[in-house]
Amino acid sequence: MNTINKYNIATFAERLLSEMGGDALEICTGDCATFAKKMQEQFGGVIKYTPSFELLDEINGRAQEESTEFLRRDPSHCWVEIDGVFFDAFDTDGVEDENYLQFVEKV
Repeated sequence: MNTINKYNIATFAERLLSEMGGDALEICTGDCATFAKKMQEQFGGVIKYTPSFELLDEINGRAQEESTEFLRRDPSHCWVEIDGVFFDAFDTDGVEDENYLQFVEKV
């Protein structure tokens, strides 16, 4: 496993975003599971998801957890928590609190 630090994770996340087409909105509204799985494969962590997440079969067999911070009415989405920092295609630098993930505002 790579040496884990926030800079390495953010650099990988930014590169992954670019490799997946560079459109965070598109990734977060249809390919968030792929983004989260690739992040988890590289750095470990737990894939978190909203109660409305529709792609559970795509993350079966992986460390995962339903977030208690969101409601069923919130958009279907998943992200990865690595060492207490939350990452998705919008927040490639990571945020310290999943309530600050931008996907709820942008989707």
